[in-house]
Amino acid sequence: MPKTLKRATTVLALAALTWMITSGLLSLLAAALAADAEAAEGVRLRSENTDPPVIVWILVIGVVQMALCLLTRSGRNWARVLLTCSAALVSLMLLITVVQAAVTVLDATTAGESGRLSVPGIVLVVIDAFALTGTVLGIVGLYRPSVNAYFAEIRRPRPQSLTS
Repeated sequence: MPKTLKRATTVLALAALTWMITSGLLSLLAAALAADAEAAEGVRLRSENTDPPVIVWILVIGVVQMALCLLTRSGRNWARVLLTCSAALVSLMLLITVVQAAVTVLDATTAGESGRLSVPGIVLVVIDAFALTGTVLGIVGLYRPSVNAYFAEIRRPRPQSLTS
Protein backbone atom coordinates (compact mmCIF):
# COMPACT_ATOMS: atom_id res chain seq x y z
CA MET A 1 0.00 0.00 0.00
CA PRO A 2 1.44 3.39 -0.94
CA LYS A 3 2.24 5.90 1.77
CA THR A 4 0.01 8.43 0.03
CA LEU A 5 -3.01 6.18 0.55
CA LYS A 6 -2.14 5.68 4.22
CA ARG A 7 -1.76 9.41 4.72
CA ALA A 8 -4.94 10.29 2.80
CA THR A 9 -7.11 7.82 4.71
CA THR A 10 -5.58 8.84 8.03
CA VAL A 11 -6.20 12.53 7.29
CA LEU A 12 -9.79 11.80 6.23
CA ALA A 13 -10.45 9.71 9.35
CA LEU A 14 -9.01 12.43 11.58
CA ALA A 15 -11.03 15.07 9.73
CA ALA A 16 -14.19 13.02 10.28
CA LEU A 17 -13.39 12.60 13.97
CA THR A 18 -12.65 16.32 14.32
CA TRP A 19 -15.85 17.17 12.47
CA MET A 20 -17.90 14.92 14.74
CA ILE A 21 -16.42 16.46 17.89
CA THR A 22 -16.61 20.10 16.82
CA SER A 23 -20.04 19.81 15.23
CA GLY A 24 -21.36 18.09 18.32
CA LEU A 25 -19.89 20.77 20.56
CA LEU A 26 -21.20 23.55 18.32
CA SER A 27 -24.70 22.05 18.31
CA LEU A 28 -24.61 21.72 22.10
CA LEU A 29 -23.34 25.30 22.38
CA ALA A 30 -26.11 26.55 20.07
CA ALA A 31 -28.74 24.60 22.03
CA ALA A 32 -27.47 26.06 25.30
CA LEU A 33 -27.53 29.59 23.88
CA ALA A 34 -31.06 29.07 22.53
CA ALA A 35 -32.23 27.70 25.88
CA ASP A 36 -30.69 30.69 27.67
CA ALA A 37 -32.38 33.11 25.25
CA GLU A 38 -35.75 31.39 25.67
CA ALA A 39 -35.37 31.35 29.45
CA ALA A 40 -34.52 35.05 29.43
CA GLU A 41 -37.65 35.78 27.38
CA GLY A 42 -39.80 33.61 29.60
CA VAL A 43 -40.69 31.12 26.88
CA ARG A 44 -41.50 27.65 28.13
CA LEU A 45 -39.55 24.85 26.51
CA ARG A 46 -41.69 22.39 24.58
CA SER A 47 -40.70 18.83 23.83
CA GLU A 48 -42.86 18.41 20.72
CA ASN A 49 -39.95 17.71 18.38
CA THR A 50 -39.62 13.93 17.98
CA ASP A 51 -36.95 13.98 15.23
CA PRO A 52 -33.58 12.51 16.15
CA PRO A 53 -31.12 15.20 17.19
CA VAL A 54 -28.61 16.48 14.66
CA ILE A 55 -25.78 14.98 16.67
CA VAL A 56 -27.04 11.47 15.81
CA TRP A 57 -26.70 12.17 12.09
CA ILE A 58 -23.28 13.71 12.65
CA LEU A 59 -22.13 10.58 14.45
CA VAL A 60 -23.56 8.26 11.79
CA ILE A 61 -21.89 10.09 8.90
CA GLY A 62 -18.58 10.32 10.76
CA VAL A 63 -18.53 6.62 11.69
CA VAL A 64 -19.42 5.65 8.11
CA GLN A 65 -16.57 7.80 6.81
CA MET A 66 -14.09 6.19 9.22
CA ALA A 67 -15.26 2.70 8.20
CA LEU A 68 -14.84 3.64 4.54
CA CYS A 69 -11.29 4.79 5.31
CA LEU A 70 -10.49 1.30 6.61
CA LEU A 71 -12.08 -0.39 3.59
CA THR A 72 -10.22 1.93 1.22
CA ARG A 73 -6.94 1.00 2.89
CA SER A 74 -7.67 -2.65 2.21
CA GLY A 75 -7.85 -1.92 -1.52
CA ARG A 76 -11.57 -1.65 -2.17
CA ASN A 77 -12.09 0.81 -5.02
CA TRP A 78 -15.84 1.10 -4.37
CA ALA A 79 -14.98 2.22 -0.83
CA ARG A 80 -12.68 4.89 -2.26
CA VAL A 81 -15.54 6.25 -4.37
CA LEU A 82 -17.97 6.19 -1.42
CA LEU A 83 -15.31 7.75 0.81
CA THR A 84 -14.92 10.55 -1.72
CA CYS A 85 -18.69 11.16 -1.65
CA SER A 86 -18.79 11.01 2.15
CA ALA A 87 -15.80 13.33 2.50
CA ALA A 88 -17.35 15.76 0.03
CA LEU A 89 -20.52 15.80 2.14
CA VAL A 90 -18.50 16.40 5.31
CA SER A 91 -16.47 19.14 3.64
CA LEU A 92 -19.69 20.80 2.46
CA MET A 93 -21.02 20.78 6.03
CA LEU A 94 -17.71 22.10 7.34
CA LEU A 95 -17.77 24.87 4.74
CA ILE A 96 -21.33 25.79 5.70
CA THR A 97 -20.33 25.93 9.39
CA VAL A 98 -17.33 28.16 8.73
CA VAL A 99 -19.24 30.49 6.37
CA GLN A 100 -22.22 30.72 8.73
CA ALA A 101 -19.95 31.63 11.64
CA ALA A 102 -18.15 34.25 9.56
CA VAL A 103 -21.45 35.77 8.42
CA THR A 104 -22.75 35.82 12.01
CA VAL A 105 -19.66 37.64 13.25
CA LEU A 106 -19.70 40.09 10.32
CA ASP A 107 -23.40 40.83 10.82
CA ALA A 108 -22.86 41.44 14.52
CA THR A 109 -19.88 43.68 13.80
CA THR A 110 -21.78 45.65 11.16
CA ALA A 111 -24.72 46.13 13.52
CA GLY A 112 -22.35 47.50 16.16
CA GLU A 113 -22.98 44.62 18.54
CA SER A 114 -20.30 42.58 20.13
CA GLY A 115 -19.68 39.27 18.36
CA ARG A 116 -22.49 36.82 18.99
CA LEU A 117 -20.10 33.90 18.56
CA SER A 118 -18.42 33.04 21.84
CA VAL A 119 -14.71 32.33 22.21
CA PRO A 120 -15.25 28.53 22.38
CA GLY A 121 -17.37 28.83 19.25
CA ILE A 122 -14.61 30.71 17.42
CA VAL A 123 -12.06 28.08 18.45
CA LEU A 124 -14.35 25.32 17.18
CA VAL A 125 -14.85 27.13 13.88
CA VAL A 126 -11.08 27.53 13.44
CA ILE A 127 -10.67 23.81 14.11
CA ASP A 128 -13.42 23.14 11.55
CA ALA A 129 -11.49 25.25 9.01
CA PHE A 130 -8.42 23.07 9.58
CA ALA A 131 -10.57 19.92 9.26
CA LEU A 132 -11.97 21.29 5.99
CA THR A 133 -8.45 21.79 4.67
CA GLY A 134 -7.51 18.26 5.76
CA THR A 135 -10.59 16.81 4.09
CA VAL A 136 -9.81 18.49 0.78
CA LEU A 137 -6.18 17.35 0.96
CA GLY A 138 -7.32 13.81 1.82
CA ILE A 139 -9.65 13.69 -1.18
CA VAL A 140 -6.85 14.88 -3.44
CA GLY A 141 -4.54 12.25 -1.93
CA LEU A 142 -6.99 9.47 -2.77
CA TYR A 143 -6.48 10.11 -6.47
CA ARG A 144 -2.72 10.65 -6.66
CA PRO A 145 -0.90 8.64 -9.36
CA SER A 146 0.67 6.22 -6.85
CA VAL A 147 -2.73 5.46 -5.32
CA ASN A 148 -4.32 5.02 -8.75
CA ALA A 149 -1.53 2.59 -9.67
CA TYR A 150 -2.14 0.65 -6.44
CA PHE A 151 -5.85 0.25 -7.20
CA ALA A 152 -5.09 -0.66 -10.84
CA GLU A 153 -2.70 -3.38 -9.62
CA ILE A 154 -5.33 -4.79 -7.28
CA ARG A 155 -7.98 -4.83 -10.05
CA ARG A 156 -5.71 -6.55 -12.56
CA PRO A 157 -6.67 -10.22 -12.88
CA ARG A 158 -4.11 -12.68 -11.59
CA PRO A 159 -3.01 -15.48 -13.91
CA GLN A 160 -4.11 -18.98 -12.91
CA SER A 161 -1.34 -21.25 -11.71
CA LEU A 162 -0.29 -24.06 -14.06
CA THR A 163 -0.83 -26.79 -11.48
CA SER A 164 -4.51 -26.15 -10.88
